[in-house]
Amino acid sequence: MHNELSAFITQFDAVFQDGPWYGDPVLTILEDIGPDMAVRKPLPDCHSIMEIVAHMVQWHRFVLKRLEGDTLFNISLEAEDWPPVNAGENDSWPEILHHLTDTRDKIVKAVKDKGEGFLSERVAQREYDFRYLLLGIIQHDIYHSAQIAMLKKQLLKQPH
Repeated sequence: MHNELSAFITQFDAVFQDGPWYGDPVLTILEDIGPDMAVRKPLPDCHSIMEIVAHMVQWHRFVLKRLEGDTLFNISLEAEDWPPVNAGENDSWPEILHHLTDTRDKIVKAVKDKGEGFLSERVAQREYDFRYLLLGIIQHDIYHSAQIAMLKKQLLKQPH
């Protein structure tokens, strides 16, 4: 595999599961969060952990669709960017976690199947290339994993 693609996969793996330089990876942060905690909000105007993870899944799907050549799937509306989750259906929490891991694994496979030349190609309906998109999804996961870690810390302090 080419060096730049290999570096992307190494970073994506570190952030998601292997241990980034800055602290815990996404899966470690999520591993002891149950459905009850996932739907709770420590503040009225913030997203729940479940909502944040569903949002991460949505952006993983966007990246995956673009890597697969799908130019129609788009995220342009608030409802697409932050898909609604039903806080009363705790069964959806394991499903959302599965989708997060599944989309991440499919992104890695799609990147491995590509040649490095695609990195400078423009992403359909966007003003940037695939290199920027791939770096962006790593940054996006880091940003939201920090939010989840902070919410989790607050929720652990609160009575149920």
